[in-house]
Amino acid sequence: MYVSFILKFVNKNIMYRISKDTFNKIIYYFNDQEVSKNDGRNLHNHVLSSLPEIEDKFRHVFLSELSYYVNIPTE
Repeated sequence: MYVSFILKFVNKNIMYRISKDTFNKIIYYFNDQEVSKNDGRNLHNHVLSSLPEIEDKFRHVFLSELSYYVNIPTE
């Protein structure tokens, strides 16, 4: 199972898919404790990661996968 996104990156629209498991880790991993998928369904909004934290995690996953195809400077 995959979760699809359309990203605007370098003035291009890119269809990007990540596995549902990776998506759950981005959303439900917080305070250095991983939440199981079953527990994640029962969580309230106030215990989910903050939006900036989710954006940072997503950015990291996207750029790390993109760096497989494109040489991205780290400095």
